Amino acid sequence: MLPPKPKRRQSPTSRMRQIKRNLKQMTGEQVANLVRSAVRSKTPARFLLAKGLNTRTLYFRGFTPKELHSLGFNGPELKKLGFSAGELKVAGFSAKKLRAAGYSAKKLRAAGYSA
Repeated sequence: MLPPKPKRRQSPTSRMRQIKRNLKQMTGEQVANLVRSAVRSKTPARFLLAKGLNTRTLYFRGFTPKELHSLGFNGPELKKLGFSAGELKVAGFSAKKLRAAGYSAKKLRAAGYSA
């Protein structure tokens, strides 16, 4: 008798396809939990977001600037949502990146960055 075949590991692409199918059936809280777990597990959440979730959706579901930054969103995207330079400093953005995103030197100083 032959030993059983080992289970094949699911590829990241097929896993994301499965998640995409399941997203249509999930409630808002289930989607939020899914993305939060993706952040903790370092899975390609950016790909997941490209399949139907965007910064505005996540923002209105209560994601913090730090969580959005860990998902790969940049300064200009978060500035469009109305986050202050101080909030983005706490999220881990450098003064150089915030300056490139369009924040004035005055706002960066007010947020606690030095010249």
